[in-house]
Amino acid sequence: MIRTLLGVNDSKRLQELLPLLGEATRLAHQIGSQLVKDLPDTPNLSDLRPSVEALHSAATHIKPPMRRAGLEEPGILDRPNPLENDDAVALITDLTRNIVPRLTQPDQYRRLVVYIRESVVATHLEGCKEEPWPFVGVGSYPGCLDQMRETLLDIAAVLEVLERSESEPAAIRGSALAGNQDETLRRAAEWCRRQHTKEGKRRRSEIQTACQATGLDVTVLESWHEDGPLRKFAITVELASLLEWSEAMATLAQVLDADRPFDETYLLVPTRLRRAVPEFAMQMITECWPSPDVEPWAAELGESHSTHLLDAFTSAHLALQTVSGVQHLPDEQRGHELVSATSDAAADRFDSARSEIDECAPGPVRDALLEVLDDLAHQVEAEQGDTGSGQSLAERLTDGLATGDTSQELQALHVARSLAQEWDIDPQAADKLLLELLDREAGQT
Repeated sequence: MIRTLLGVNDSKRLQELLPLLGEATRLAHQIGSQLVKDLPDTPNLSDLRPSVEALHSAATHIKPPMRRAGLEEPGILDRPNPLENDDAVALITDLTRNIVPRLTQPDQYRRLVVYIRESVVATHLEGCKEEPWPFVGVGSYPGCLDQMRETLLDIAAVLEVLERSESEPAAIRGSALAGNQDETLRRAAEWCRRQHTKEGKRRRSEIQTACQATGLDVTVLESWHEDGPLRKFAITVELASLLEWSEAMATLAQVLDADRPFDETYLLVPTRLRRAVPEFAMQMITECWPSPDVEPWAAELGESHSTHLLDAFTSAHLALQTVSGVQHLPDEQRGHELVSATSDAAADRFDSARSEIDECAPGPVRDALLEVLDDLAHQVEAEQGDTGSGQSLAERLTDGLATGDTSQELQALHVARSLAQEWDIDPQAADKLLLELLDREAGQT
């Protein structure tokens, strides 16, 4: 016996689902309204529980769609998830078995907000819209799904503000009760969204003040973004050169960590000549880690600097790490066809990237980058057949990044990458910067 035998045709199944989705929409609105009416206490849902249980029972008796239960499906003995690929039923049981029980548990609100937005609305509700509703005379999808979406997001907005303590519960309740009873939840949600935005602006101002006190040229971007339960701010730092970035970042991290809410993170983005350098951006949660993805703030950051030389240097260096890592695999793995192909492809990437650098205009920076790469290439070549003489290039760099230890080798690579990006910004200025750096080092010896 296979799941196909449990499937039903779409028309029959969707006809059964239509009234259940309408009932789920009605119940969700009643539950949300009860939530705000009973503040500051948790909602008393005892009068609604019989309806919730009846809805849950009806939904779990809906059979899966035949069109998604093909012969390749696992057998009964494999005990497949009955809600697998059934977003419509999952949407209803989200309400009856996840949202309702957790509304009476304030310590669950943070997780519940994320669950509502990412699983219930973004996954199951949107999946439900994709059902073949025209089979039962419905346009693109039932209108009640839009109503349910608004209701669920309203509930999430209220829970978020309650969980973050961004407004007194009594104030939320007061806003909810100040008008038509049918709009109770909507008024409360709009109040909470305004409070949430107000709190975000207040916090942005605090961060701006704290960072500017360091003397750095700092800007906290106007917009912030919600990443699950985390609120993320983007902070730009104007630098005279990227060689200053490590020190500036350490200064900012110290200031931000002194008064950081546990649910707040930061994207630190260096800028040169008022243009972003995303390749050096760092994500700060508890520690700082490379995070070149600045897409949420792309519009505010504007056009970033070119990265032609930086990309070529990075590609060449990563290729050498790959070759080094492959050489230190056990013999039986190193000889595998796919592993050998990977090593060969990395060697080709190194040659191609090095050629790109070699074709750039001659000068101190270009010559220094080629020297660094050639030195590393000789090290990797020497590693062949000599796996017992110490850590390989790949091992040293990986260990350094994993432990946070800043070896001279890692520092040199950081300087090389910084100079490559500086050259992309202004070749002549970058060459001058390198010569000044070499003069200072010579004066210290």
